[in-house]
Amino acid sequence: MRSRATGPASSDGVVAKDLRWPGALALLLALGPALTWACAVVLEHRARADVAALAPAAEPLLARARAAAGTRAAWAPLLDRPALGSTLERLATTLPAEDRLARVSSDPDGTLEVAILTADPDALRDALRREPVLAQLREAGQQRDEAVMRVTLRGRPQ
Repeated sequence: MRSRATGPASSDGVVAKDLRWPGALALLLALGPALTWACAVVLEHRARADVAALAPAAEPLLARARAAAGTRAAWAPLLDRPALGSTLERLATTLPAEDRLARVSSDPDGTLEVAILTADPDALRDALRREPVLAQLREAGQQRDEAVMRVTLRGRPQ
């Protein structure tokens, strides 16, 4: 019986297998990371060139964005605080019935100064402590004014 050989025979008569396909596969697996790195370098170079080409046209837009960010930062303290009207409404509903507002002023930074005419300063302080929005108002002074006490409060309502 004669055996049929599909490949070249080795010196000892055993048929050697074709090693070209496994060798090519091993070479491809070894070159995969290197090719990936090379393609990434090319893509990075192209992206940097695109950015460099677009930078002169984008500069005015970036300058406007920086100016807008500065404006937002300057206005943030004014916009983040409660409106004076809502604070005064809370104050009016919180005050004891016999107390009256004598004067209200607000600084640009949001600090509120309120002068209240009251017969009982302790009751006024207790009423203000119970209201979370007005709890930040601290007593800045107290003086006798005719038959009542004038209590001056300062602070930044929340």
